[in-house]
Amino acid sequence: GIPIYVDVADPMDYIDTARSMSESAKTAGTMALISAGAFPGFSNVLAMECAQRLRQSSGTAECKVKDIDFAYFTAGLGGSGPVNLLITNLGFGTPVPVFRNGVLSPQSTAGAEPRRIRFYLDENDPAFKLVGEREVWSWPFPEAATVAGHLGITGDSNTGMGTDPDIWNTILV
Repeated sequence: GIPIYVDVADPMDYIDTARSMSESAKTAGTMALISAGAFPGFSNVLAMECAQRLRQSSGTAECKVKDIDFAYFTAGLGGSGPVNLLITNLGFGTPVPVFRNGVLSPQSTAGAEPRRIRFYLDENDPAFKLVGEREVWSWPFPEAATVAGHLGITGDSNTGMGTDPDIWNTILV
């Protein structure tokens, strides 16, 4: 058998199918890490860590996360041009897997719903000058559903993506 399986797949249909195979993988002795993330997936880990710390600091396991919002900004494509352009074009037709009022509610908003995000804590943060405030657009990254579902949020989840130079955002949207 295969002792360990890891992938970075994002489509929710694939993730749901892979999850449904959990018992088969266990029976075969395979540990599977699906949707590990391609950019590199660390935001999922950070979100879960923050939720755990909130529960610990509250002193109760009942501490719930209401809303969760993932916003990403990249400066260029890091040499992944053709692959990134393909992934971007595929994303436009994919429902964005978000939660609304604690319920998974996929929406056809990929590349829409622009919003401004402060990618810094305060003006003393180095990110204030390096990145600042940027516009992101709704995008079908799975963490808005996977992390929100695992945490059992009661409110809303979102994912947004923007890039530099800004002309790419304008052309692709």
